[in-house]
Amino acid sequence: MLPVHLISILFLCTMYFFIYRMDKKPSYDPKKVFLVLLAVAFLLRCIFAGSSEGFASDTACFASWANLAFEGGIKNFYASGVFADYPPGFVYVLYIIGAVFSLFKIPYLSAPCLLLLKLPAIFCDMATVLLFYKIASKKLPQQQTVMLAGLYLFNPAIILNSSIWGQVDSVFTLAVLLMCWFLTENKMTQAYVVFGIGVLLKPQTLVFAPVLLYGIVDRVILYDFSWRNFFHNLFSGITVICCMILACMPFGLDLVFLQYASTLGSYPYVAVNAFNLWGLFGLNWISQETRLLFFSYRTWGTIIILLIVLLSAFLFFRAQNKESRYFTTASFLIISMFLFSVRMHERYLYPALALILFAYAVRPLKEFLEGFFGFTIIHFYNTAYILYFYDPANYNGKAPLILTISACMVICGLSYYFTLARYDIRQVSDRESTFTFLLPFRIKWHRKKAAPRHFTYEPAASEKKMPFTAQDAIILFSIMAVYCLVAFWDLGSLKAPQSDALLRQGDRVVLDTGEEQTASYLYWYLGNYENRNFTLEYKTAETDVWQPVGGAGQLTMTSVFAWGRMALPEGSRYLQLTCNSDQASVMELALADAQGKSFMPVNAPDYQKLFDENDTFPTEGISFRNSTYFDEIYHARTAYEFLHGLNTYETTHPPLGKILMSFGIAVFGMNPFGWRFMGTLLGVLMLPVIYLLARNISRDRLAAGFACVLFAFDFMHFAQTRLATIDVFVTFFILLMYYFMYRYSRLSFYDTPLRKTLIPLGACGISMGLGVASKWTGIYAGVGLAVIFFLTLYRRYREYRLALKKPSGGPDGLFYSRIIATFRGNTVKTLLFCVVFFVLIPGAIYLLSYIPFVGGETGLWAKMFANQKYMLSYHANLNATHAYSSHWYEWPTMIRPIFYYSGIISDTAREGISAFGNPLVWWIGIPAFVYMLYLVFRKKDRIALFLCIAYLAQYLPWMFVDRCTFIYHYFPSVPFVVLMIMYAAVTLKEMLPEKKYYMALGLYAAAAVALFALFYPVLSGHTVSIKYVDTFLRWMKSWVLIYGN
Repeated sequence: MLPVHLISILFLCTMYFFIYRMDKKPSYDPKKVFLVLLAVAFLLRCIFAGSSEGFASDTACFASWANLAFEGGIKNFYASGVFADYPPGFVYVLYIIGAVFSLFKIPYLSAPCLLLLKLPAIFCDMATVLLFYKIASKKLPQQQTVMLAGLYLFNPAIILNSSIWGQVDSVFTLAVLLMCWFLTENKMTQAYVVFGIGVLLKPQTLVFAPVLLYGIVDRVILYDFSWRNFFHNLFSGITVICCMILACMPFGLDLVFLQYASTLGSYPYVAVNAFNLWGLFGLNWISQETRLLFFSYRTWGTIIILLIVLLSAFLFFRAQNKESRYFTTASFLIISMFLFSVRMHERYLYPALALILFAYAVRPLKEFLEGFFGFTIIHFYNTAYILYFYDPANYNGKAPLILTISACMVICGLSYYFTLARYDIRQVSDRESTFTFLLPFRIKWHRKKAAPRHFTYEPAASEKKMPFTAQDAIILFSIMAVYCLVAFWDLGSLKAPQSDALLRQGDRVVLDTGEEQTASYLYWYLGNYENRNFTLEYKTAETDVWQPVGGAGQLTMTSVFAWGRMALPEGSRYLQLTCNSDQASVMELALADAQGKSFMPVNAPDYQKLFDENDTFPTEGISFRNSTYFDEIYHARTAYEFLHGLNTYETTHPPLGKILMSFGIAVFGMNPFGWRFMGTLLGVLMLPVIYLLARNISRDRLAAGFACVLFAFDFMHFAQTRLATIDVFVTFFILLMYYFMYRYSRLSFYDTPLRKTLIPLGACGISMGLGVASKWTGIYAGVGLAVIFFLTLYRRYREYRLALKKPSGGPDGLFYSRIIATFRGNTVKTLLFCVVFFVLIPGAIYLLSYIPFVGGETGLWAKMFANQKYMLSYHANLNATHAYSSHWYEWPTMIRPIFYYSGIISDTAREGISAFGNPLVWWIGIPAFVYMLYLVFRKKDRIALFLCIAYLAQYLPWMFVDRCTFIYHYFPSVPFVVLMIMYAAVTLKEMLPEKKYYMALGLYAAAAVALFALFYPVLSGHTVSIKYVDTFLRWMKSWVLIYGN
């Protein structure tokens, strides 16, 4: 659940940011920002849609229904007897999708297939936001409208539903929203039409029929009644009903009626994964016929529905605000149905999110925002839990997490009821609206011109922390969104074999391909034991003698969690695979013909575990998309072993990096996307850290954005974070620890309470502990931290000595007498604090990281110490060579990139993944470092000194390492290369007018992005022509970027 927690925290932080900035005047063009948000959100949804299968059974149903509707025809859809619980309106949509499948020959459940299935929901997401923008612009300030639209566009619950899960709740929700809006505008005919469309698309639209009925009573009967208007509405309603019947006729009216009836009566349980009141009592998947007091839950459900409808009528006609009551009544209906009715699914709360937000748009009550935020987070937990963690075989309806979320859902619902009662029933004035739980505060900050800090020891005040403004959010989240799209695109397949067959020495697998099929290739997918040796034999007839394949008949399955292939002799009808190793975990076997099309042997049922996941067969060839590459065979494997309590294989590095990697595997499965997810995510999360550090250094948001872009589109950052190795984790924690140390170094315990100075210092120590527990190179960073820390204390000491010479007075509100009185005590307390947070806590983190470690020793201390001895011996005695190794002095100049992956597509096309640097970062970083040294020694610039120490702490130790090293060891230094470039630009700012200065930064960043785009194919593994690489990318002869160049 960690990713769910992290996403919820991120949304919560974004929510607070909106609350803090909602009354500020924008410093940007809201319309342009809205369009950018809309475009980014659409692209993000498309990436999620194409890369996520969602709920497998739902997606499979949609895909098969689309094909059935188009190929079998509309009239045969329900008549075919296939399970289909969606009404005719959505079948028409699926018909169009099926036609596209057929026209373009789109493979079943491929990325384009998944995207097409989810596009209707995605388009409706976009349409919902456009409608919100149109409505909200009339009442809310432009900044609020844009920010709220952004909160909906990037709402995790909304994205999960439409783009990841692939559900169509956004489709009928849009119809409900339009209906409420048309009723508000007194456009009755349009309201009838969209309601009818909604019912045709999904039966849940009927929940909102009372709202339409109240609108008819209010607009047609109570308000300015006339017979002409009455008959006009009657005719419109009948016309819509007739059109609905006409739309259903091709399916057969009797079959459509049965379909609606069966759908509305399906899932006869008290709750169906809905974390509501019944979920709070552990009643999910309990039969609705179970009795409570005098009635069954089914009867109670009916009674509750009637009460909800009656209360909604009272609420509607009592409401003092005539514009918002359609949205509030609709939200009351769906929230109440979800909380208290039976047969509720986890997704049925979905429309409430949009309805509450639209209610705020027409009636800006702050409590509505609280309801929107609260329901968003709780609904996200509910749906994410079901999508990713629901296990029917081991379901526990009374699990603490389920009960907690259910309780929060009920509390949130009661809070919303209180809001409606307060403003619509008691009719309290809207002017009394306030945040009940979200208490905003304001921070005013005036930008100060950046200036170099010099080595003076006159006591100086602590540096004030810059507030995070809307401008920061736009700059940072725009860069993160773009990079996130690029980083997660084509990261790897979400499908891979999961079950394995454990073969012992001497075990044989005999396969019969059958008379009508000819096997040209044998494919295998190996589990977590590498270099397994087999004997492979074949014969053409049952009475023939077994002959070895390939002469010797020896087959070695080398890489774990990777597909392998071996060609078979012509006419190989029978195959015999004999295990020669002591044991082998084979997760899947497959046979393929000469065209690479897989098929099952006729005796596949005899080896069920070897042929039970044929849908994972690499139809597009073996590549990084479906297999491990480079050191993933060690680290991803160990992450898998941690999850399953197996013997730990990769023992040459501390465990934490592999533990973090296992979180992605736990969420997405043991597949390429799963084992690469956490590294890629941390690659994204590095961006806010470097942005905040750059902003604190430069005191300039645009300069910080410049640094963030350079780092985001550095080649090493991109390639290394998409590879499932541990270097990304230690680099992230190194960047984090230096951010906190910089914050500490800018604070003084003379004018700031000591406890406040210790917060960033403690966070720094914890980050260091996490870094060292990921990889020992984090110790190098720790040395740099120690240098900076003691230099900071030395400055405090010099200030103290200066104060002793003149005890009275003091600069900038600092009193020398206070410095004299507090220095000794604060210093001792700080040092003792460091013992705890830089020794004891990191030690505890390191020790605890060995909890999932399984080795020769059993006790936690014993296995930790045993592993330290082994690691010391291993690294001290390592004497290996590698074709793509490089020396430390070659790294900044990128003489020798590391070549991670190669794929041969054709004689003229290749795939390749290499790791090296963006020339506009690494090569320019060399003079930038020299300039930093100049600032340190000639200008006594403390920031330049900080950057030099941080950079050299990661780089200098490698000068004393004589074993095989690689360019990726330079990765932890790259963030500081970027910061040195940015700070050099900041110090030279006065050489240009401000407008031209920022234009120059923008052009430089654009050039770096352009270079990234130029080299993208050889960084990501996309197919590229040999001519293109040789002509445009191979700048040095030593650069091997694809096989054969």
